[in-house]
Amino acid sequence: MGANDLKKLQLNVGRWGNSLAVRLPADLAHDLNLTVGSTLQVERQADNSLRVSAQSGRKPLSKA
Repeated sequence: MGANDLKKLQLNVGRWGNSLAVRLPADLAHDLNLTVGSTLQVERQADNSLRVSAQSGRKPLSKA
């Protein structure tokens, strides 16, 4: 999957317990430096579209 393939994605909504969830493709998560614990900020726009921005998660602890 190239960079152009990640500009517009169609993602499926699934169930996670009592909530709904969207699974991100691994290539996109990698390109955005997302890891477990990362935070995505979602802002609903006036036209009901969503704007999503990513903040990298914590770096894994080193043994040092």
